[in-house]
Amino acid sequence: MNDNKYENHTVNPVQDRPDLADKIENKVDVFLDTKEHQNEYNKIEVDKLKNSAVACYIPFVCLYFIATNKHKESNYLKFHINQGVNITAILIVVFIISKILISLFSDTTMLASHTPGWVDAIIAVLYFGVFLLIVFGVINTLNGSSKELPIFGKIKVIR
Repeated sequence: MNDNKYENHTVNPVQDRPDLADKIENKVDVFLDTKEHQNEYNKIEVDKLKNSAVACYIPFVCLYFIATNKHKESNYLKFHINQGVNITAILIVVFIISKILISLFSDTTMLASHTPGWVDAIIAVLYFGVFLLIVFGVINTLNGSSKELPIFGKIKVIR
């Protein structure tokens, strides 16, 4: 007879189920993994227009490129102008939201006004989000990449 009573006993391996941290990491990866357009443009065009493409991510500068018809010169520049227009539109929406929140929740006395801290925090988070979009676009462009902005990058204003 068998002396070891555990010899014939098999242990089922632990199922590899994702925990909350894995789920959050996957969601962030999906959020930041936007469509890459780098293969659509030739390297000479990218090198020549990289500085202009970076400037497009500065809010309202992209409007200069539209006014001067620079978007008709290059599809590469058109892509980054569209991304810049998206950032500019988002900045305008955040500005309007911040003014609405301030007008709704601030107390105005004779010469001073006071806005609650939670309103200031919401406004700061919104502006920081716009700042992160700008940094995302500039860093990708400087690295020679043409990635869409997260969430808003698929919007095309200029066709």
